[in-house]
Amino acid sequence: MKSAADGIDYFRRWHRLNTAIEELAKPVIAAIEGFCITGGLEFALACDLRVAGEGASFAVTSSRIGTVAGAGGTQRLPRIVGLAHALDILFSAEPIDAREAHRIGLINRLAAKGGALEAAKKLVGVYAQRAPLSLALAKRAVHRGMQMDLASGIDLETFLVTTIYGTQDKQEGISAFPEKRTAQFKGK
Repeated sequence: MKSAADGIDYFRRWHRLNTAIEELAKPVIAAIEGFCITGGLEFALACDLRVAGEGASFAVTSSRIGTVAGAGGTQRLPRIVGLAHALDILFSAEPIDAREAHRIGLINRLAAKGGALEAAKKLVGVYAQRAPLSLALAKRAVHRGMQMDLASGIDLETFLVTTIYGTQDKQEGISAFPEKRTAQFKGK
């Protein structure tokens, strides 16, 4: 990047990509093996869940080269791991291993080395059996709610839950439960 304008254009593209991932109606799971560093980690942070294999490592190395994470890392990282862990990762620019990433909540699931994709696919299999509107609205409630005060977030949640009560999927789910059968959701 030769100018501030170049940098702004470059990072706006990153922001559009990460926002598109966050706004998808379906859960997005990052399966991580090996190095997940700076931009790769910022991309993974935009995903709903992160599954990593043993041996994976995570870092934002910007402070080593005199820059600041620019693809949302300074904003998403503290929302996921908390302020102190985020600042430690950003200040030190040192990698943390998958076990530590799991301990602090950076990754949701820890798999055997080489097993992240398989573990992520298992989650996809579970989520595929769930009501797609429920997943989409829960995702929206969480992402939007984290940007609001608690009372406004509760109001959003109330609006979404009352909205979903009028869907065919809700009726199917309620009917399937006492009949002890798997609900057949259609996203309607």
